[in-house]
Amino acid sequence: MGVTLNGKHTDEWGLTVESLEISPPKPKTNKIKVPFGIDLDLSEMDGMVHYENRTIKIILGAKKKRQAWRTFMSVFLNSYHGQTVTVIPDDDLGYYYYGRAQVQGDVDVVARIGKFTIIVDVQPYKYDVQTSIEDWLWDPFNFETGVIRELKDIQITADSKTVEILGSGLDVVPIFAVTTSNDLALSYDGKSYPLPVGNTRLPEVRVGGTTQTLVFTGTGTLSIDFRGRSL
Repeated sequence: MGVTLNGKHTDEWGLTVESLEISPPKPKTNKIKVPFGIDLDLSEMDGMVHYENRTIKIILGAKKKRQAWRTFMSVFLNSYHGQTVTVIPDDDLGYYYYGRAQVQGDVDVVARIGKFTIIVDVQPYKYDVQTSIEDWLWDPFNFETGVIRELKDIQITADSKTVEILGSGLDVVPIFAVTTSNDLALSYDGKSYPLPVGNTRLPEVRVGGTTQTLVFTGTGTLSIDFRGRSL
């Protein structure tokens, strides 16, 4: 198994992945102590659970002449050390992690076999490689867990008022990109939200977690733009 860092696979570096550890993110909690009573848990005041960053630890190795390691490490450090990176493991090609990388210590060389560690402090979520309005790529698609969303240039007509959004992962707030609108509006949770031409973001509307059907009134053309995320 390998890893792709900022679009370049470890095979291209001549490296093998000795180990890959991705820690689960720690939930952010907000509790208020109540004397002589049950503590108040306010962790989900906005209806969502929030998380701290997680850590990706990758041990990389290769076989090189001892005198070649110093030059190699300099090039590798210039590419990643202290930089923001996207990380795509070979066993989870439909998602990427995003964070800041740090190479720890010097390379450890024994009998021409060298190993070193890169640590990436990444955001708590892994993100879909494609957004809901981008062309889908079949190469990274997982036929067991993957979800295909086609939410670009949707025609809302008198005979077609609903859009089903498949769920996978966690909820996100989408952008409704409207190109034509004739009193186009979204009916959601008992309320109506006008959708004029242009981009509209409604914090109350969340999609992507579970499969749901959005209901519209009026007519028009729109795209529902979001990038799915998961733990």
